[in-house]
Amino acid sequence: MELRKLLEVRYTDGITAIPEASTDGDNITGIFEDKVSEQLTKRYQFTITQNDVSYGLVNGEDVELAEIDIDFAASKTKNCTKGTPCKGTCIAKNRQCKDGLDDAEKQSVQKVTKAKSKTATPQTPVQPAKIVKPEIKTKFKINDNEPQLQKDLTQWEAERKQMSDVIRIRQINKQADIAEQNSKKILNDPPNKNYKAKGKTFTRDEMAKEYAAEAATMRKLAAKEEKKAVKNNNQYLGIDDKRLHASMSITEEFTTRGVAPGTKRVGLYDEKGNIQGAMEYKVKKDHVYVEYLATAPWNNTKSDKSVRGAGTEGLIQAVQISKQQGYKGKVVLEALPDSAPFYEKMGFKPVPGKTLVYQLDTKSADELLKKYGSN
Repeated sequence: MELRKLLEVRYTDGITAIPEASTDGDNITGIFEDKVSEQLTKRYQFTITQNDVSYGLVNGEDVELAEIDIDFAASKTKNCTKGTPCKGTCIAKNRQCKDGLDDAEKQSVQKVTKAKSKTATPQTPVQPAKIVKPEIKTKFKINDNEPQLQKDLTQWEAERKQMSDVIRIRQINKQADIAEQNSKKILNDPPNKNYKAKGKTFTRDEMAKEYAAEAATMRKLAAKEEKKAVKNNNQYLGIDDKRLHASMSITEEFTTRGVAPGTKRVGLYDEKGNIQGAMEYKVKKDHVYVEYLATAPWNNTKSDKSVRGAGTEGLIQAVQISKQQGYKGKVVLEALPDSAPFYEKMGFKPVPGKTLVYQLDTKSADELLKKYGSN
């Protein structure tokens, strides 16, 4: 009861179970659950130290993809329907709640850790998902060492800067397009019409010239930036906008934030040590959920670093991890619109009623491994 009280002071939506809890004599770690309905149970991973309590949602996608309308009024009042309750407030489901302990609570923690240290019985530890290298000839090496991954992803950060430069050049050119259009459009107005801009009054013809001058300035700036990009061997100048923005978005996901609680990450490396792909995933109760799968940004170019097959290799890893967990290769993911055809080619099928959510069943998983990997 002491442990439940410590958590429920922060998690104000009510805790229905604490299936896992252990202590090293100082800190307490484990899982607590909030059974929202027969179909949905929120699971949180918590840590209680001698100074504070923290917890984070570990099955956020289950909450997001729940196929029911939850009637909270039928049971108990809920502060958060999709987020995380945190001491009377509601925070985003991907954030952690962290709160300090008062003196009385610190004594409770000492009491709980002392009691659990005396009564704890040996348990078989849950084995973490193993990274299984496919038994095929492959140009990729697999690494799940997070500190090393963070360091190696700096290779992608430099590419993100190059993509950002190209996006800026295109934005400048779009501004020039708009100014040129305005310069022509304004000539359709009456000749005696006046305009106020930049703290001044302009005639129609003067305003048209202002727009034309603005367009010329933008073109000159864009040309200067493009010349600099060419000099720096920017590989993204020839990539279409849709692919450029998609690559930029997924690269930002891997280079600008850490890994969420309960999420694991693997990197795919070529023979030269370049990180050619990466995957983030969670091990769920009956499948592996792929949160992000990306190839290195330069694989969208004709760069000499480009290596094909990193995306397929990531899916092979997801299937292998699923099999290792006893899930027979079942994998679920949410695809970007442009990526959907790739996943369908790999055997993924749309989840009924869910936009761009795909699943790989056991039969399709075996077929994928037979074609690209190994059982």
